Amino acid sequence: PVSPTPAASPTAETGSICVLAFHDRNGDGFRQGEEEELLPNAVFSLRDAAGLVGQYTTDGLSEPYCFDGLAAGTYTVAMEPPVGYAASGPPAVMVALPGPISVSVEMGARRSETAEEATATPASAVPTEEPEPSSPSFLQQALQWGARVSGPLLLAIAVALAVLFALSRRRR
Repeated sequence: PVSPTPAASPTAETGSICVLAFHDRNGDGFRQGEEEELLPNAVFSLRDAAGLVGQYTTDGLSEPYCFDGLAAGTYTVAMEPPVGYAASGPPAVMVALPGPISVSVEMGARRSETAEEATATPASAVPTEEPEPSSPSFLQQALQWGARVSGPLLLAIAVALAVLFALSRRRR
């Protein structure tokens, strides 16, 4: 007699969120390659709707670190900068993980301007109230980039027009 073969149980496809902290020397919130090195002693917390999923303290050498085995869903990634540093962007971002993919989150920190920030209360002593997570949209990032390049671009156009005008006046 033939016995029925049990159907293969579906395996849950999981994704990952990979994090790194960098020394944001110019404070723009974006990493400029090797000029802005990895930052040790930043503490990343990963939360979902049910609560804390995991924590990781950076060593400044082996990042990015990936929180693996994550089910599809929405997660909040928060970074507590090292002592003497302040976040150069939002302290937390929401990340949508649609399925079995890997999402990278890079968060910057600058040296603190005041000693008060350097001696701030550690994250473990702060009440568990969640910070308001935010993430700059693609449009916001594009507008920031456009604002940075528009001045030099307008200057280059003005110089080009002046040269063309001068050349056209010489021909007459």
